[in-house]
Amino acid sequence: HIACITAEGNMDEFSNRTAGYKAALNQYNIKFAENILFYGDRSFQSGYEIIMSNQSKVKDISAIFSQNDLMALGAIKALTELQCNVPEDIAVVGYDDIELLAFFKPFLTSIHQPGEQIAVLACETLINLMKDNKTRKRNLLVEPSLMIRESCGAMLGGC
Repeated sequence: HIACITAEGNMDEFSNRTAGYKAALNQYNIKFAENILFYGDRSFQSGYEIIMSNQSKVKDISAIFSQNDLMALGAIKALTELQCNVPEDIAVVGYDDIELLAFFKPFLTSIHQPGEQIAVLACETLINLMKDNKTRKRNLLVEPSLMIRESCGAMLGGC
């Protein structure tokens, strides 16, 4: 049972991450369960409150994919208060790989977005648009990478 914490609202970024979550479950023949898809507001407090208000579901969850790191850290705080050990009882993975992660234990496994590469591509696109004075739509692909750390159980031989 892999839960997912996502953000509310009409945001393509989080819709795409939810679609990826569902696709990964399907790829591994894991049934999607709507009741463990939780909606928050992208904050630490939101991740914390989601876990605290769904304590009855937590006992059946083996892992949590949080679609941003702040909600993942809030979820870990709540799990710790509920005496659930991360990653021994529940694995947690975040998204964004923010610098703040270095200050929290267990160290959060996260999906790293290549921010510098994204910034360079955005600037190049703007410069090219200004030079050509034409509006062109370009789809650019940047590859995220998985930063495996303690929270997913990799140090225990899992994940």
